[in-house]
Amino acid sequence: MVLLAALQGTEPEFTLGGTLEVVAMGVIIGVPAGLAMLVGRLCFRRSGPLFGATGGGLLFLGLALAPPPAAQSASAGLSSAMLMAAILLFAILFVGWGAILAAATDRMFGLGGCGGTARR
Repeated sequence: MVLLAALQGTEPEFTLGGTLEVVAMGVIIGVPAGLAMLVGRLCFRRSGPLFGATGGGLLFLGLALAPPPAAQSASAGLSSAMLMAAILLFAILFVGWGAILAAATDRMFGLGGCGGTARR
């Protein structure tokens, strides 16, 4: 968001309320998404960065189709170019984070990587 503020030529503001809103949205969205990824890994026996990137992409797609109120209000004042930049940045963030998180958990818990199955 600091990058978007800089691109718009405005000074970013940090408030306790804004910070808590970001943390709360992360918990509200992240916990169910994490549980869905866990179920997906257990049911499909898949792991690796590709599985994580796919999960991150699906999560981003869901949030893009039904954005939370905070995202709607934050994007209301953006020009179309800024909105497209924000969408692209968040898409890269979600897909990248999913891939990195899946690779890290595979390594930490000894799962097979790159679409492999769990070692027993």
